[in-house]
Amino acid sequence: MMLILSGVPTLSNYIRSYEQLEKLVDPVHFDEIRLKRDSDQLVKLLYCYADSVEMNIDELVTPDFLARLDHACSHRWGLVIELLIKTLVEVKLSGKNELEVNDFAVQFAAKTGTLMRSSPFTAPDFLTAFDSQRLFEINS
Repeated sequence: MMLILSGVPTLSNYIRSYEQLEKLVDPVHFDEIRLKRDSDQLVKLLYCYADSVEMNIDELVTPDFLARLDHACSHRWGLVIELLIKTLVEVKLSGKNELEVNDFAVQFAAKTGTLMRSSPFTAPDFLTAFDSQRLFEINS
């Protein structure tokens, strides 16, 4: 069985220090999200996951939402995917078939312990109100 390690360089170094573990893992590294470069890929990712559970996201996927999602997840693919999956699961279980920005605010607040009304998904000045590195620390 082959496992894939993703995203955490210190963990990768730790795994490499144990020969038996190293043989079981293929390290994979994802560069940080850069919206100018990666917005199309981010949109494809959102649609891929949403389509797999028959969730409508047409109204959600806007440049503003992409910027908020990217910032809230500290420009990290893994955090975007984690938040997306959690949000899709909760919304699907509630019986809805369309994602809204508020759904992400709810899940972000639940994960980080922040107030839903004051998050990168709801604050008008989210880029200046929330430090991306600090968000990474509370997301991890």
